[in-house]
Amino acid sequence: GGLEGVDWPWSGKHWQDHPRADHIATADRPHSPDAACANGYGLRCMAENVHEWCWDWYYPDAYSERNAGELQPTERGRKVSRGGSWRHAVRFTRLTARASLSPERRYNDFGFRLYANV
Repeated sequence: GGLEGVDWPWSGKHWQDHPRADHIATADRPHSPDAACANGYGLRCMAENVHEWCWDWYYPDAYSERNAGELQPTERGRKVSRGGSWRHAVRFTRLTARASLSPERRYNDFGFRLYANV
């Protein structure tokens, strides 16, 4: 989203600079995306509203593997999640944050992330 070299998808260096920080930290549900959350491509709330399930199977060292998305499931069978959510600690909203969960689990703060090759 045009955010090279930054930790957070909003202006400022810390989550406290986010225009909706007071709502995000205290909400008990996702918030409606607004222009204040938009990144450089106009995508809104990619890092603080809901975690997003990703296609990739989780491997701690996936970035050192070629075609990591094509790797087969590990014994534990965990999927990558990105983005952080209204329910999680701020450190999980960093652009580089990468977590994992079992695909059998369901949570009210998870969505899914779409992508396409261009």
